[in-house]
Amino acid sequence: LKKMDTISNVIELKENDPFIGNSLKVRARRISEGNYNNNFGPPDLCYLKKEGKGGLFNPKERGGYFHYVYGADTSSTAAVAAYISNLIKNCEVEQGWFGKTKDSFVVKEGIFCMYDCFFKKDVRVEVRIPGQTRVYSQETDDNEDKKGSQGNVNELEWSCAHVSSVLRSFFPKEGKYIRVLPELSNKYHFSEFVNSVRIIYKKGFQPGGAAVDKIKKGTNQLFSYIGEYLISKLRIADCLELILPMAQDDPTLVSIACDAYLAVNKVKE
Repeated sequence: LKKMDTISNVIELKENDPFIGNSLKVRARRISEGNYNNNFGPPDLCYLKKEGKGGLFNPKERGGYFHYVYGADTSSTAAVAAYISNLIKNCEVEQGWFGKTKDSFVVKEGIFCMYDCFFKKDVRVEVRIPGQTRVYSQETDDNEDKKGSQGNVNELEWSCAHVSSVLRSFFPKEGKYIRVLPELSNKYHFSEFVNSVRIIYKKGFQPGGAAVDKIKKGTNQLFSYIGEYLISKLRIADCLELILPMAQDDPTLVSIACDAYLAVNKVKE
């Protein structure tokens, strides 16, 4: 692995031939072995496959570049594809004799991975340049004969992956190759998050087994975790927007709303 600062404000790790894609295989293997069953899982991973344009003094080469990220907008396939597209636009250009020249490489493919701590699998968005996007779930490692255990992603599974991604962004880990963006940074992002949480709630889906210690008892524990976080950030209005519509059907959520109102009073004091 080599550090390659090829995107503005993003430090990437590089994998050369014949190891391109190795980090994706390792991630899939760790998921299949159950290494993340008792936590929210690894940060989202963005992987770009790049190819040098070559030239007289610049031999053509291929490489896999990746970084980890917290707080990216994962509310939809389009949002994830937009994240990859923005990275491509921000690729640094080669320094020439008379200033910056055109890019010395092109991006052939981008893969964005989100670990779903409910179903315990990766949800991946694969963008091929130009213009082809594929969404699938990845449960086991890839190999030459079989594309792992890949499957389609329905609305519930995407919502679970989206919520999982946001939960991880609440308490991001720091590191040299980790990009941290403001989580739920605007009203639109929060509304999309609320929609995903409500889809999980309406489906009656509960995290399987001890997927996450904080929410292993069921959906209400999930709301408790989110509510506690929003209250700690004094995002009282957001907390109430999430909780109150469902508190009428689930009295156990009323206590979270009460905690939010108490937090308001403490701030006023």
